Amino acid sequence: MNIRMEIKQNYESLNQSQKRVADTFLRHPDVLIMSIAEIAAQSGTSASAITRFVRKFGYEGLDAFRIALAKSSAATTPNDLLEIDPIVQKNDDLPVIIEKVAAMLSTTVSDTANFLDEQVLQEVITALKKARRIYLIGVGASSVVAYDLAHKLNRAGFLALHSWDGHMVMENLAYLNEQDVVLSFSYSGETKEVLAALAIARERGAQSYIVTKNQSDDLSKQVNGIIAIPTTEHLLRVGAIASFESSFQVATVLYLGVIEEMIGTELTERMKKTAENIKKIK
Repeated sequence: MNIRMEIKQNYESLNQSQKRVADTFLRHPDVLIMSIAEIAAQSGTSASAITRFVRKFGYEGLDAFRIALAKSSAATTPNDLLEIDPIVQKNDDLPVIIEKVAAMLSTTVSDTANFLDEQVLQEVITALKKARRIYLIGVGASSVVAYDLAHKLNRAGFLALHSWDGHMVMENLAYLNEQDVVLSFSYSGETKEVLAALAIARERGAQSYIVTKNQSDDLSKQVNGIIAIPTTEHLLRVGAIASFESSFQVATVLYLGVIEEMIGTELTERMKKTAENIKKIK
């Protein structure tokens, strides 16, 4: 993991002073040539705070940290180097909003791709292929991702279940058994409905996985595997934007991984069957 991504992943655990330092390193390319006093002034902290920050991430001094930062920056896109706070400001005009969204999504896609654990993804893909039924769980914006994946899997001939209604989700899980897979989406990893579904899956012997930024030991004990996504935004936010993009990206990878072997005549025939049914109500 490069140092830019490591800072982002640990951002929520930093104190306020450390967050100001992190913001300066992530958003100001000039830090590569600024003195420690200039970085301190830019971040509103102190030289000692800068030193403590770089040591927190395993570097003895600012010079070694800057070399690592330069290497990680060289692997990013130009938009990432000019990283702009994705939360719009009161007086932002439309061109600025467009630029912020483009920069944020570009960075999110790149960070997520570099962050994903291919071994865990392959494990989930294999489980989904073999599942009798696939239960897709999510609340709020995560429910949109779950619904979209359920729709795609059903069109490809799998039995995928999703409901916007939390009570209906619990009703559906009444028929869960060890042949089924529960795949949940929750950026925080703390959503009550999702945790309840995972608990039922554990009780019934079904395989369960979650797409989340939460990699705590407590959550790990409740599932067969965690598909970890980068920490891209605060939990308190104007909307799930970067986190939604990361989750949707994972869902797309899983879907394509599941159908990859079917591409050709088999997948075409399955798609035709659903298309013919849809035509009946058009």
